[in-house]
Amino acid sequence: MGIAEAMTRRLLIAACMMAHGAGAQSSVWQRLEWGSVEILTTGGGEQACAATGELAAVWSAVRRTAPELARGEGRLRVVLFARESEGAGFRLSAFSPAYYAPGPGWSAIVVFGLHEGNLPALRHEFIHHLLRAAGRRLPLWLEEGLADALSGLPEAEAERRVRMLRCGRRVAWRELFGAKPGSELYRNWESARLYYAQSWAIVEALMLGSGGRVGPEELEKWSAASQLPEESVEALLRRFLRRPRAAARKWKADAKPAPAEVHPAPAGLVWTVLGRLSMQLGDLEAAEESLRKAALLWPEALLSLGELQSRQGRLAEARQTWQQAMAHGVADAATLLRLAVLKQDLPEGDMIPVLERLLEADP
Repeated sequence: MGIAEAMTRRLLIAACMMAHGAGAQSSVWQRLEWGSVEILTTGGGEQACAATGELAAVWSAVRRTAPELARGEGRLRVVLFARESEGAGFRLSAFSPAYYAPGPGWSAIVVFGLHEGNLPALRHEFIHHLLRAAGRRLPLWLEEGLADALSGLPEAEAERRVRMLRCGRRVAWRELFGAKPGSELYRNWESARLYYAQSWAIVEALMLGSGGRVGPEELEKWSAASQLPEESVEALLRRFLRRPRAAARKWKADAKPAPAEVHPAPAGLVWTVLGRLSMQLGDLEAAEESLRKAALLWPEALLSLGELQSRQGRLAEARQTWQQAMAHGVADAATLLRLAVLKQDLPEGDMIPVLERLLEADP
């Protein structure tokens, strides 16, 4: 069997594996592109268009209120599982309908069931993306509070939170200001709800004090709120609770489906995205299985596959994988730099060609 014939057979086998694997997740994955945002969904085109409509509405509102955040650029892939029962291996928690997974090159939002009740979660996670794309690294309480305030919390949820806080329930301010991702506050549903409610309310109070502005000066000032006396922070919160007026009440953010065409998603792309998500969630076995299949059809998968091999100390394999990525023209500057280091550190490596390509990519 010749090399060309063997390669053709290999790709056909891979295509069959992809079709079978994608079918295990859903019947057909759909893909919609809207600017730097890419929607991948197990639902129909109507669902994908509805999602872009929600994102467009949020982006329009943020552009008026926090223009610096709307100017941030960054690729985003939104993974929409049509039913909440799908994608069990990609959940962060049993009670979270969506989450944001930042990463090199592109970030992802994962949503489990796109229905009316989960739309606020999609908008909330999109604010996280805008903050990261704008280069903002804020205290967790401030980022979560902004994500709720800027995305337009539903009126019923806002009223529920106000009632709860008026009863005097609180996360200790020191705990709230010092919370990190993965802390105990997030592991318990009741404490997590209180944390989100309190973070949202104090951010709304701060926004009222700034006339609704969310600029660099305001963000810098608010980031230092932990240095204020707790009595001052509590007084600020109580003033808001006496007359709660959410900043988003002034916005008219009509969610209209964005004009875009929906097509069947390439199987290699789907496996690339799901593979990297598995890696970020710590399921390395599933990640490698997905990424190896994807790499046969979608060269971009080589970047994440090399990252996985590097994390596991399989440096010779990582070097070979990233070498293939460079040959396909998909290696970014960060990957090329790491490949150059491996070329230098491992035997039989010539780093000069990699450095030349690196200079082309990032002079």
